[in-house]
Amino acid sequence: MILEYSIYPSPRRTSDQLQALVPGYATGYWTPGFAYGGGTIGQSYLFQRGTYIKIGRIIHLFFRVAQSVRGSSTGDVTLTGFPFRTRIDIAGGLGEAVHWQSMLLNVEYIHIDIPENSIIGNFKGTNDVTGESFSLTEAYFSNSTDIRGHVVYESRE
Repeated sequence: MILEYSIYPSPRRTSDQLQALVPGYATGYWTPGFAYGGGTIGQSYLFQRGTYIKIGRIIHLFFRVAQSVRGSSTGDVTLTGFPFRTRIDIAGGLGEAVHWQSMLLNVEYIHIDIPENSIIGNFKGTNDVTGESFSLTEAYFSNSTDIRGHVVYESRE
């Protein structure tokens, strides 16, 4: 068998070309947000932006959410607005915040648990001493909290 190699780079492909070559490939935008105990009373945002890449049933989400007013809802914080529902038979996936600022309490690491059959992710913090995970609540978020991150999960579709 003879293999051919080229010293020239492969041509860059557009999203439309990739959709034609890779079954189930899609890209797009989504609107991420925060909910506190499922509520969004009085919230407003300075910035909400999300993009996704879908390859088959694997979803890669990228997001930035910056609040201008946290609002009055209380409880565990979730990332909302996922463009595709997670699988029904397994826990969906995992994500992480890669940058955050203006948090009211110190958090060493923020990750996002994705439940099965869901369109939200649960924000979790990690204790740097014990390694234990805990739910982030409204007590951690200010009027100007800004979080950027990514999530990977398997969708139902």
